[in-house]
Formats: sequence, C-alpha cells, structure tokens
Amino acid sequence: MEREERNLRRRAAASLSALLIFAATLSAQGTTGTIRGTVADASGAAIPEAKIQVKNVNTGALQNVTSDGQGRYAVENLSVG
Repeated sequence: MEREERNLRRRAAASLSALLIFAATLSAQGTTGTIRGTVADASGAAIPEAKIQVKNVNTGALQNVTSDGQGRYAVENLSVG
C-alpha cells in the first residue's frame, strides 16, 4: 500500500510540474511585436542610416529608428492590435 501511495504522489508531483511548466509557457506570450527589415534601393544595395518611422494608426503613437550600416532595422515593443 505504501508503494502505491508513493507512486501516486510521484505521478501527482510530475503532473503538477508539467502543468506549471505549461502555465509558465502560456504566460510568456507577449502583447508586443517587432518589425524587422532591410532598406534597399532599386538595385538592391543597402541604404545605411535610413530613417524609419512606424505609426500605430489606433493610437497615433510613433516610433522612429535608423537602419544600420547594412540597411537593417528593428522596431521593437510595438503594441499588438
């Protein structure tokens, strides 16, 4: 009987652990997004130091970034929706 009780407790502990890990994964889902890209001219050459502006049409909030030496940029922490 003791052995069955220990097995039951182990299974319960394992199930609880799995549930907590699953819940932590769900709570990690964010409410912000990121836009990444590369600015290039018509020939495909990168445009460094390009100014990029992103506007949230719902709130009017603006975020400005500048592309790097290879024309890459990232606008982070954008509200979803």
